[in-house]
Amino acid sequence: LADVASHAGLSVDEVVARHAAARYRVACVGFCPGFAFLLGLPPELETPRHRTPRTRVPVGSVAIGGAQTGVYPLETPGGWNLIGRTNVALFDPSRSDPFYLRPSDEVRFVDVDGVEESRRPGVEEEGERGPIEAVVAAGRIEPNGEERVVAVLDGGAQATVQDLGRPGLMHLGVSPGGALDLRALVLGNRLLGNEPGAAGLEIALSGPRLRVEVAALAVLAGADLGATLDGDPLPRWQPFAVGPGQELAFTRPARPGSGMRAYLCLDGGLATPVVMGSRATDLFGGIGGRALRAGDFLPLGPAASDAAAVLRRRLVEPPPAPEHDAGPIRVVLGPQRDRFTAEGIACLLESEWTVSLSSDRMGLRLNGPAIGLTAGADAVSEGIAAGSIQVPGDGQPIALLPARQTIGGYPKIAVVIGADLDRLGQLGPNDMVRFAEVPLADARRLTLAARAAMEAEVVVESSSPVPGWNAAATASTEAGRMDGSGGWDAVAVERVVRALAETGATRFRLELGGPPPFTLEWERAPAPRTAEASGTPGGFGRGVLAEPASPPGESADAATITAPLLGIFYRRPGPDRPPFAEVGQAVEEGAMLGLIEVMKTFHEVRAPRAGVVAAFLVEDGATVEFGQALANLA
Repeated sequence: LADVASHAGLSVDEVVARHAAARYRVACVGFCPGFAFLLGLPPELETPRHRTPRTRVPVGSVAIGGAQTGVYPLETPGGWNLIGRTNVALFDPSRSDPFYLRPSDEVRFVDVDGVEESRRPGVEEEGERGPIEAVVAAGRIEPNGEERVVAVLDGGAQATVQDLGRPGLMHLGVSPGGALDLRALVLGNRLLGNEPGAAGLEIALSGPRLRVEVAALAVLAGADLGATLDGDPLPRWQPFAVGPGQELAFTRPARPGSGMRAYLCLDGGLATPVVMGSRATDLFGGIGGRALRAGDFLPLGPAASDAAAVLRRRLVEPPPAPEHDAGPIRVVLGPQRDRFTAEGIACLLESEWTVSLSSDRMGLRLNGPAIGLTAGADAVSEGIAAGSIQVPGDGQPIALLPARQTIGGYPKIAVVIGADLDRLGQLGPNDMVRFAEVPLADARRLTLAARAAMEAEVVVESSSPVPGWNAAATASTEAGRMDGSGGWDAVAVERVVRALAETGATRFRLELGGPPPFTLEWERAPAPRTAEASGTPGGFGRGVLAEPASPPGESADAATITAPLLGIFYRRPGPDRPPFAEVGQAVEEGAMLGLIEVMKTFHEVRAPRAGVVAAFLVEDGATVEFGQALANLA
């Protein structure tokens, strides 16, 4: 409020009086559910947005951004100037109509001395569970009477239920959202015979630990996070069977340049409640969404009718691994390229950018040289396409993902083409990225080709299971049935060899009917069953770190506690709160010692055994790498 008064050359009381005296009209609803952009602000109160947006703005904050004013209905990031607060619930999912304001509504503000906490009239009128049920309830997720369930033993860093999202609701501020690597989710579902948009688990940074309570079929897609079934490594991009009571776990965090999101698809899909046409979790949209926690139960849809046929399904060509798909992200310049200097555009295309730790599912904040603008960074807010690269006043670009806000007011220098959105969604903290311009016609052609690569024709069925998880150690196949071509060519042979290499088969026999007839047999001793070695660092970052010999979080003797993932380490729950533990303090097993924040989520660091805190090895608020020593227990 003081900043607005200073910019306008008015007193604080005069700013409040003039803001309250004006009549406003809702121009549109966007940015987040229920955020109404109000026109009618007195010109003398117009104030530029902050050069660097805040990462969190309190619910109910009344704000001014350029020539507009509005109220933040949820706790979200934001760059507007905060001048007050209201307790009116502008978005309440428990109401039959969750949106308080609609376009063309008239709005006035009334100055009061204080406001009570915002109430939820929808709860009072319709009960705690109104017609619009939370995507993931605030309490524990229950199985809802379903017999086929997956139990969550450990939620991991950020595992969420995702599908194709909520298109068609952006005019009400609801983000399309959904899976950030759409290709991985769709191909995983196609391999299982699910609908391409069936809900699966999106697993970011480090994975959960799950117990499947019934027999099921599953596919792992996307990044390699070291998935195991009862301790044995699992392949990606092919179906495998899971027996009742078996545990799925993810043994290592995402690695630099190798993607940060894995997808777990199960036959029948996840059958969590449908909200506004989708099961996708919206961590930003205020409809109750949250990541999984220990104690949750995820219901599954109907089981596959022919499990044997599903286990024979393969992709014609598996997608390239992230580490082999490291070229520049392709963009089309605009729509406001005229707002940037020639040097600013060259800066975007010629610089190497680092993904910030403060990135999240909405967008990637990029660190690098400042991009120059021809004028200020303020503009009348407008709709935002997925992949838009907007530039605030500090010149540091933000690449927006499908789970973005729906409206924004920073100028946009470029838009990532549709064909590269999945690659953008796989970038994680401290990853490096470059951009390359392509013509609009090429962007359209490449995007249509990428969509075609997700159609049903990319999945084929072999005559018998190619050696895979839970398949027999001995396998055979008939000529031509692997890909339906009627004959073996170099590509078909390569697919079989790749399957053998990935799955650790011990015997292979190939029979060709001829003429002349041909038989090829191959056999080897089974390899020891050990965890898959990565050969690369286990966490995000530029340094080279050795894979720890013991699980992240503790050393072999359980005396040194290490970081389970990259992020910012905090010893206390808040700036004004005491530390979780002090040096010399006796702690019990499982006692909280700190938090690691990454991608706007917090991961608990707990004592692996009872002991005395001998030392903290990093400062409060320091950035730490995966496997870095945090504290010693005596």
